Amino acid sequence: MAKFTIVFHSVCGNTYQIADCFFRVLQERGQEVALYRTADASFESGERRSDEFKHLQAAIEAVPVIEEAAQVLGSDVLLLGSPTYYGCVSAQMKAFMDSFEKMWADAPTAGMYFGCFTSAGDGCGGPELCLQVMNTFAQHMGMVPISVPCNIGGTAQPAYGIKHVSGEKADQAVTEETQTAVRNYADHILRVIS
Repeated sequence: MAKFTIVFHSVCGNTYQIADCFFRVLQERGQEVALYRTADASFESGERRSDEFKHLQAAIEAVPVIEEAAQVLGSDVLLLGSPTYYGCVSAQMKAFMDSFEKMWADAPTAGMYFGCFTSAGDGCGGPELCLQVMNTFAQHMGMVPISVPCNIGGTAQPAYGIKHVSGEKADQAVTEETQTAVRNYADHILRVIS
């Protein structure tokens, strides 16, 4: 059994849905999984959430906020998820990644496996850039990114991680095809780390 830590930031609910899919799949596979969200002072207002996802607010609020980067230590695999903002991660995810600075010199995350996921309004390059930002962070921390194979199944995915196209209003829920890609990627990670 491997220990997974999943940390996500979600505003509209899409990134949370992917994180929750990873969480459920990995638990079904008998893995130890911790699920956290990043701090977000504006989350409770819900002003940017579409009506389609207001029902997810309570579920997202039930996920504990990760208090410090050191909480991921001891994990075999770290999975990060962020909405895509202008081809980058959200400010909240960037702040979480930046909080690893205190650990950088001692490199306690060196050798930890890494994967990531994102949601974006469209698939025109922004999600891939966001995923690359998270992979670059992992490499600077000495982690080992696990790429997504081209035969993952479900919706076509970039090598850098799992993406979901949520539409201009972020109102397109995570599809069964994306959930299939998540399941297959989780199985691929388990094969790589075994």
